[in-house]
Amino acid sequence: MGARKAQFPRTWDVIGFGENSVDLVASIGRLPPPDGKGRLDALTTLPGGQVATAMVGSARLGLRSRYIGSFGSDPNAAIVRHALSAAGVDASLCRRVAGTTRTALVLVETEMRSRTVLWQRDDALAWPPGDLPIHAVSDAQMLLVDATDLPAAVAMASAARSAGVTTMADVDEEVPGLDRLLELSDILVVSAAFASDIRDLHAHSGAKVVIATLGADGAVAWDGTQEHHSPGFVVPVVDTTGAGDAIRAGLIAAILRTLDPWTPVLDFANACAALNCGANGAQAGLPGRADVEALVTSPATTRSKGVWATGHRGSQASVGPGRGELV
Repeated sequence: MGARKAQFPRTWDVIGFGENSVDLVASIGRLPPPDGKGRLDALTTLPGGQVATAMVGSARLGLRSRYIGSFGSDPNAAIVRHALSAAGVDASLCRRVAGTTRTALVLVETEMRSRTVLWQRDDALAWPPGDLPIHAVSDAQMLLVDATDLPAAVAMASAARSAGVTTMADVDEEVPGLDRLLELSDILVVSAAFASDIRDLHAHSGAKVVIATLGADGAVAWDGTQEHHSPGFVVPVVDTTGAGDAIRAGLIAAILRTLDPWTPVLDFANACAALNCGANGAQAGLPGRADVEALVTSPATTRSKGVWATGHRGSQASVGPGRGELV
């Protein structure tokens, strides 16, 4: 398992190509009924976006990380750029377009330990495949892509395949043309809602392993021979936003540091997600390596009791870390 062995020294441990966002996070005990009103406990503007957050998380885990994506020409772009820079993530190949940076409204119900995300994305942010910095891919050990700009993601993944770079794809919904990205993916990370049968998805993709995130119940992987389930960590939850992105950062770090077999990899990633749930927003709780290892090895650690079987989720979706969309 793990990333392909580099044929020559590479500058970056991981390059992420995909979504960035500014999140308006609204916290309330419980949402009022339709046509009702409620007082917010907090309202904050924070950096987010699945791939940008995963790159920040990777950097905090000690990886040399680069992010490639599109920003709008509005002031919100500076919020995400600052977060990347503060974490030590290189963003020199990002582009700025005439338009607005992707924005999401995140409604966090603290009593229910759930969240709802409403988002908007300017069409101008889509990156034309013919204008991509394809040359950059060969200078990394691993490429992370999402399916937001699918033609561009396919082009990046194709370049990675040609350069012997491991590609991890982050997929949470079916979109036209997705099959080609699945064919080019070495590691496929999906939500349980997207793929109820990871063995079937493994058989119909090019991935060496398919990993499904299960919210509070942790994560499960199928490597073509064996299924590996890692229960989630039960922790105090402030906000589950970004837990799935933290899992992806943890997976990247664990794979590149050659943790083996898959269950310790999933344990490390689940611990990243759990710790990120201790703060508001997608990135504030992203942990360092020492904190993750402390949670994984602590004798006082409590794990979720959900039982996973292919095609079914466990029983404790409301306990511990998890994202509203189970991604």
